[in-house]
Amino acid sequence: MSSPPAAVLDRDDFDEAVGLRVIRARKRRRMSQERLAEALNSGYGTSWHQTTVGRVESGVRSLKLQEAHGISEILGVSLDELVTGQNLGVADLTAAKRAYDMLISELVRESKEIRERIKAHETEGE
Repeated sequence: MSSPPAAVLDRDDFDEAVGLRVIRARKRRRMSQERLAEALNSGYGTSWHQTTVGRVESGVRSLKLQEAHGISEILGVSLDELVTGQNLGVADLTAAKRAYDMLISELVRESKEIRERIKAHETEGE
């Protein structure tokens, strides 16, 4: 079940949706709420308790950006996925890079052709 885009959710619904995503990601990693709090405290300068994780997961407490970043890194999900429920996958990134590389190659080739035409034109004028 996919979540609605973040833009159409009010704050309470948004916090609840983010909380559900934290639960799913945490359970995929087989991590307890207590362990997530400990990881945030040791690596991201927070002072969380297991109850803080529970409040976030239930949508009662909003996340600060730095906290969301820490959770995303610890749980191995992108911030985008954590916040919106959508993630640009590796296959999509690979395809985008391939298309970008092809465009750059084409631009370089066209640039060389233009320089050659300019040089030929200048030579004809002499």
